[in-house]
Amino acid sequence: MDPTFWLNLGIAGTVVFVVRLFLRHLRQERTDRCAEREAFVNIIANHIDHERQALEKLTDAIHALQALLAGRAKSSKSTRARR
Repeated sequence: MDPTFWLNLGIAGTVVFVVRLFLRHLRQERTDRCAEREAFVNIIANHIDHERQALEKLTDAIHALQALLAGRAKSSKSTRARR
């Protein structure tokens, strides 16, 4: 066989090997990017959930404070009325 044939075969094999490595790298990069996006979406979802929970707790505290102040105002009026 001709040495040029074997040289061309070796070069073709090397090109195929390098292209496969490059494609594997691209596939892995895409997978990593998808995982990063999922992590980012999870972080945002957790932040929104904690924000909602904090808002609910604050709303409950405001309602409790309103009820307490309304009760104090009623007791002040009844105390003034007795005097």
